[in-house]
Amino acid sequence: YNAEGEINIPETIEELPVTVIGAYAFNECSLVKSVLVPESIESIESCAFYKCENLEYITIENPDCTIENSSDTICNNSDENDEQFYFNGSICGHKNSMVQVYAESYGYNFVDIDPVVVVEPTSSPTPTETIKEDEPEPEPEPEPESESKETTAAAETTASKEETTATISQTTTVSTEISTVKETTNTANISTTTSTTATKTTGWAKPPYSPQTDQKVPSGLKLAWGALTIALIGLVFYTVKKSITSRYKEFEE
Repeated sequence: YNAEGEINIPETIEELPVTVIGAYAFNECSLVKSVLVPESIESIESCAFYKCENLEYITIENPDCTIENSSDTICNNSDENDEQFYFNGSICGHKNSMVQVYAESYGYNFVDIDPVVVVEPTSSPTPTETIKEDEPEPEPEPEPESESKETTAAAETTASKEETTATISQTTTVSTEISTVKETTNTANISTTTSTTATKTTGWAKPPYSPQTDQKVPSGLKLAWGALTIALIGLVFYTVKKSITSRYKEFEE
């Protein structure tokens, strides 16, 4: 059989099914590069593809196709003594088929022609983050005017009461101190009057006539006594004023 290039074996010839590839069918067909064996082929006999030097691929579609159990059934060449045969191409077939068993028995390269089912992992929906725009902070609700006015009036009333209390306290303290000053002054005046009266009584009583007692009090002594009295009154006022001033400062603090 003089064949070359890519060979596709037909399933029928003159309406007769093709089921077997006979022995030495492609014996030493060095120009053949690939062969497609249809599903109708049930067996491949000994040396069917013997020493096909350039054969690279042979595809056998029938998974139950029987292949003669010999390394020279499909081979590229052999050693000088034709004892060891080898095949550098690939035998293609279904997984776990007779074709795979034959290829692996002689260490030939096997290629699975079953379609590859790609199972895509079920991806869970990616959670989407909702980015919220910065919302303006709610403005505080204004208090009712009536409540605000009442609060302000109450605060002013309280402050007024406190100021009035402080004023009354200050007035009471000052009045008390003034009363004290008056009482002290009156006491001083009474003492002065009493002393003056006593002096006058003592100075002007007319005892029995005596040249030594029948003399008047000098005017200089009167002036000295008056000055002393005025000085005492001034000292009392100064002391009271200083006391009132210090207490007022303490109250302010």
